[in-house]
Amino acid sequence: MLERLWTALSVKLVNEKKLLRGLSSRGVVAFARFPERRVVSRPNWPLVKLIKKRVMDPVVVKVIIDHRSEKLTLSSGMPETVEQLHKTVKDTFQIHEEFILHYFDEDFGDFFTIHSTSDVKHKGSIKVVIIPSVVLTLAIPETDSVTDADNVRDTPSVTSQKELWPKEIKIPLFTVATEAVLRSANEQFLKDGSVLNNTRVRSEIMEKLADYMYSYTAYPTGLQVGENGEHQEQQRLKILSEIKKRERATINQLMSKTFAHRRQDVVTLQLSVKEIKDRWPALLDVSQVNAEFHRITTVNLESKFMFMLDHYTPKLLAMFQEKKGAVGERHRTEMNILLQSGTTEKTREVVIRCLIDHLGEDVGALIKEFENFEDTNHRAISVEEELAAETMAVFLVRDESGQVGNVGIVIEGSIVLDHLGDLSRGCCYLLGLTYALDLKYPKTLKYIFEVFQKILLEVDPGKLSTKVLRLKNNLMT
Repeated sequence: MLERLWTALSVKLVNEKKLLRGLSSRGVVAFARFPERRVVSRPNWPLVKLIKKRVMDPVVVKVIIDHRSEKLTLSSGMPETVEQLHKTVKDTFQIHEEFILHYFDEDFGDFFTIHSTSDVKHKGSIKVVIIPSVVLTLAIPETDSVTDADNVRDTPSVTSQKELWPKEIKIPLFTVATEAVLRSANEQFLKDGSVLNNTRVRSEIMEKLADYMYSYTAYPTGLQVGENGEHQEQQRLKILSEIKKRERATINQLMSKTFAHRRQDVVTLQLSVKEIKDRWPALLDVSQVNAEFHRITTVNLESKFMFMLDHYTPKLLAMFQEKKGAVGERHRTEMNILLQSGTTEKTREVVIRCLIDHLGEDVGALIKEFENFEDTNHRAISVEEELAAETMAVFLVRDESGQVGNVGIVIEGSIVLDHLGDLSRGCCYLLGLTYALDLKYPKTLKYIFEVFQKILLEVDPGKLSTKVLRLKNNLMT
């Protein structure tokens, strides 16, 4: 009907040349005259839609990327598709890694995968979730390669308990209950694209797969992933050169490809931290600690740690406030600091300090504090010298005004990370480094590390100690 009206209007205006030229110049209607007939074109529908399209109001959202938050202004309004929003975020903040976007749902107080841009509200929050890629090309080593003297280091130790790495990985069967959950989840995914989020099922799957893989080898060697020792070493050396050029995207790719080779150094050969610093300096960077932790556990280290810490903070503070005796007095002294400075970072620091004390462990065994001015001999304090005998600690250096100027981590007497910003990030990345460097928790701090791992990060959350189980039950009530 609308198209016939356009045609009629065009015919009626044939002899009104002036008006016709005006309309034609704006692209609203056009036609060509031929001998004995007139050909009237259809209206320019894309132009009509453009004319009718309402000018969208700007949309502002908070974008969380690792440990920082950025403001994103969408001057043309919210993009119509998730792909367009993804590209905008990627181009705006120059993100080279693969990632997905989550939005913050106020009803649940948690982040969920964005399936439609309608999920994202004006002045809402979205989170960039980096997806580190681990690519292993599996292959059974040739017989002559195994006996090659140059490749002795990458030769798998084949015993009666271990088999050669298989050509195909077969997913093992899980319990009847888990199989039923997975079938239901697959059907739901086919219906609406929703994904399964079940901690118990995930833990069982990870344990089963780990047992299956360990029946072949704890970590696949260079030969088992189809690469010889020389090629693996070339890739490691290339990382060293890329660090000098600060090519982060290339470093990320190489670190993913050399994961198995690196785990041989860390787990099998048990190199010292200083040796790891020399051979794999890129590993001792916050972005790579995040990535390595994800490769090992599939959990996003910092974002998960901070979110769960903030989530439990109200109940923890209430628990500390009600504590009786000398421990309760220490808790309230720490919490009084929040009245002076109630920043998020300070709140997290107070909660961690009180939590260590609440678990009956020594705060000073984990957190070492220094003042950044000269001692009585006019010698500047050297943190590394002072902590040379420490196996594992987080250090804070304060200036003369008492403000924290530097936060770092010492392992085996060597500074491995610094300038982390605040105590909570120091504790978070110390936990991450215990996985990246395959370190055991200090016996005197076993409970706080258990809380970090099993309650905040929800990694292997089963089999809690009695003390940590009691804490968890109190948090859940």
